[in-house]
Amino acid sequence: MTHPRTTFDPILVAVIGNALDGITREIGQTMLRTSRSPIFVEARDFATSIFGADCRLLAQTHYIPVIGGATPYAQRAVADFFGDDVHEGDVFIHNDPFNGGSHLPDITITRPVFWNGELVFWAMTKGHNADVGGGGVVGFNPGARDVGEEGIRIPPVRVIDRGTLRKDAWELILGNVRLRSLVESVLNCQIGATAIGERRLHALLEKYGTDTIREATDELLRASARQVRAEIAQIPDGEYSAESLVDNDGIDKSRSYRIALTIKVDGENLTFDFSASDQQAQGFINSSIANTVASAHLALFGAIDPDIRYNSGAIDPIRVIAPEGSIVNPNDPAPVAACTVPTCEAIAGAVWVALSRALPSRAHAGWARSSVCSRPTRRSASGRRSCWSCCASCRVFPRVANGAGRS
Repeated sequence: MTHPRTTFDPILVAVIGNALDGITREIGQTMLRTSRSPIFVEARDFATSIFGADCRLLAQTHYIPVIGGATPYAQRAVADFFGDDVHEGDVFIHNDPFNGGSHLPDITITRPVFWNGELVFWAMTKGHNADVGGGGVVGFNPGARDVGEEGIRIPPVRVIDRGTLRKDAWELILGNVRLRSLVESVLNCQIGATAIGERRLHALLEKYGTDTIREATDELLRASARQVRAEIAQIPDGEYSAESLVDNDGIDKSRSYRIALTIKVDGENLTFDFSASDQQAQGFINSSIANTVASAHLALFGAIDPDIRYNSGAIDPIRVIAPEGSIVNPNDPAPVAACTVPTCEAIAGAVWVALSRALPSRAHAGWARSSVCSRPTRRSASGRRSCWSCCASCRVFPRVANGAGRS
């Protein structure tokens, strides 16, 4: 009878962990060097991840943390949809906010990685694409009243089938965007980057073998869980509440929307409870559950030991309660495009205020948030439409921002 190992070479575990981290960085560098989109090249608005066959997050480079924190939901959505119908050479695409996505512009490309016929890893890129159709610019439509007005909604779809591009799925996606050439190049950039990840993971598997890597990654996850539990244990048990506001939803400008949070600490476990938050809004500030969890995580992990790896082990002691139909977990088909900035900022702000009541020396200070939503009904002195104050799309894509191609 074979018994699982109970002791590990810590140096080997560290070497394999650092190798996985390095692969996620190389995936990211590939995107930076091959993308034609300034959203990737200049803003680095993406994340790169490696998951195990069981969809546990093993390693990540989160150039934008709110994207990185949402990746486990996207990976799980793809894996649950296709089940065992996954093959070597496949590539999948996804962006559905009501099935594991954050908002429509953040498109996931994920590739299963096989070794000796066995699924061992998934290599993923997830980033903000330049155009997803709809009535707005770069995916932001302040006048949207449902997600359908924000762009094309992509459930888990196989775009490459055992190494062969599925032209039907490819054309369906590209036929729903304005900037076809740019979007196609960016999707190819993401697909190519996951191929680099696959190549590097094959080299790692060849060097160490599947069993050793599984044992090492299991220990990495356990180590991260221990570190996070130790950090949580430093917070006195109890409940700590705070509120933060999103100024308006772009449609009803007469009111603000409340993010109400209670952090509950019980020993080595922590719960973010958003149950008292406002109901979902008419406009695009609603936060998909993946974005809400990612926002809470980025605020917490920014306030604890920065050397802790963000992986499935690290997030295991943390629970998020977000009632359906609320601004932090809206019902389909609510608009959600702005969730990654103003609502993310409000969620993070509420976390930091609540943490400051328990650990005032560790929580971040607030800052002047300037993400104000307004419908694009006027033009500035330059002739460009005014839509969303913190979005650079009007500078990056002035032709689209000025209304070219709009109905």
